[in-house]
Amino acid sequence: MFVWKKTDCHKLKKDIEECRKQLQESQLGASGEDQVRMLDIRKRMQRLLSQDEAYWRQRAKTHWYNDGDRNTKFFHASATVRKKVNRITSLDDDVGNKITNEQGLRDVARQYFVNIFSAARR
Repeated sequence: MFVWKKTDCHKLKKDIEECRKQLQESQLGASGEDQVRMLDIRKRMQRLLSQDEAYWRQRAKTHWYNDGDRNTKFFHASATVRKKVNRITSLDDDVGNKITNEQGLRDVARQYFVNIFSAARR
């Protein structure tokens, strides 16, 4: 499976759009050289579309993908909403303060698990 970052998805979209433009330009010229170029662009575009599909498959729940909700607006929106819902925006520390900044969230989570681990070892 592929490992993705947020920027990879945006780069994929740009690359796919670039391939589409190149294909349109190549279709205007009908020489043999353009035919070879079109074949190369189509292969690249197929690879990019496969990567895009893999990205969305990883973001979606497995049963949606298996049930055929592939590459629809609903499918993409559901994956995006699920990501937002699963995001932790705040935690309460040991003394009850609400922590919202990223470093603070890391510290609170780390301290929580250190405390649990320490208690379990006793």
